[in-house]
Amino acid sequence: MKGRTVILWLLAVLFTGCLVSCSKEDDPQAGTYQKVLLLYSAGYNNLYFDLKEDINEMCQDAPTRFLSGAYKVIVFSHLKYSSYDGPVLIDATIGSGGKVKLDTLVRYSSNTVSASAQTFSNVLHYVKENYPAREYGMIISSHASGWVPAGYFNNPEVNGGWDWDNAVLLPRNAASHQELYYTAERPEVKSLCYQDVSSGMAPEIDLADFSDAIRVNGLHFKYIVFDMCLMGGVEVAYELRDIVDYVAFSPTEVISDGFAYKTILQRLLYSPSTDILGVCTDYFDQYVKSRKTATVSAVDCRRLGNLAAVCAGLFEKYRSEIKALDQSLDVDDGGVQYYCDLQYRRYFFDLRDVLVKAGISNGDLSQLDAALGQCVLYHNETSYFSVRGEYFKLENCCGLSMYLPDQKRPILNGAYKELAWNNATSLVK
Repeated sequence: MKGRTVILWLLAVLFTGCLVSCSKEDDPQAGTYQKVLLLYSAGYNNLYFDLKEDINEMCQDAPTRFLSGAYKVIVFSHLKYSSYDGPVLIDATIGSGGKVKLDTLVRYSSNTVSASAQTFSNVLHYVKENYPAREYGMIISSHASGWVPAGYFNNPEVNGGWDWDNAVLLPRNAASHQELYYTAERPEVKSLCYQDVSSGMAPEIDLADFSDAIRVNGLHFKYIVFDMCLMGGVEVAYELRDIVDYVAFSPTEVISDGFAYKTILQRLLYSPSTDILGVCTDYFDQYVKSRKTATVSAVDCRRLGNLAAVCAGLFEKYRSEIKALDQSLDVDDGGVQYYCDLQYRRYFFDLRDVLVKAGISNGDLSQLDAALGQCVLYHNETSYFSVRGEYFKLENCCGLSMYLPDQKRPILNGAYKELAWNNATSLVK
């Protein structure tokens, strides 16, 4: 699926601009800089124009006093149809006349894959070695499909036997909601990030590889803003719980405009402390004002432990009821709240509503709500979600999506077992 919906622009565009980081931390680490912000913009795809505009908007909001001294902004950008075919790493600093100057730090070769865990890791290593800071933050922007493993979202399973390596394209049976299985030669967008290629498997970054790249480099982020589709799941947040304090993301798709880059530096840079809630409210307000639909959440990943413990008990207690839930029912018909319905790919359901529809008791629901209240700092949703012909109501939302196992998806269920969230909660046994 598309990480952010967009109409493919036909005109070539040139790369421009970037910007930076924030304030004072409670327990500062040793470092030359007070704060460093990394924008990882993987736009070698049909989002290239929008990602270019995001960077421009950041620059327009840049007071020069924050582009030197204790604060630093680094942008990794890979834009399709830019003046240079490979990715570039840019340092936003101050030039003559107090204007923003974009210093090119690294020009990567034209065959460098930006949607790659290795490239991502290399960028993290460069930033850490050359810009030691007391606090690091990151915005990552591209296509995405949440926790779903690389290669699966547009290559799902079908009923019956299947051969992952030698599969054939099968017709859809819409009446029975049978899933379509694409071969490796016909992929579209996968996990985190996506890079267009002329042929073969399109590159992407698996969630586990993404988190491992951060750990290997010994980095800890104050925040990560996922300007990408379907990242607002408990599986994503829990996978990152030891390497980031706060995440801002969306349980649904994110349309091409993305987050509110015109004000994002006011929240992450100018505020006395990092204002991740402001990032979310600005995002939501811009879509409401433009009469578009959106969902957004802010989560404190450090407080997910109690939610995992509570859910482990509830998943076991209500296991048979969860298994019996009809995933094909629409919300209007009493079905579980879902966050994506592209070609019946319902892999993202509301965590709270799953248990409500499973018949959770009032006492257990109070325990669940208390655990959610500890870690979900903010969430907001329009009354419905609509994009690219996709339409569903948003009535029962807690700010976090989750997977509902299905016996017809043994490959996906098997991949789910490897996630840290499942290890902690045993949703899939």
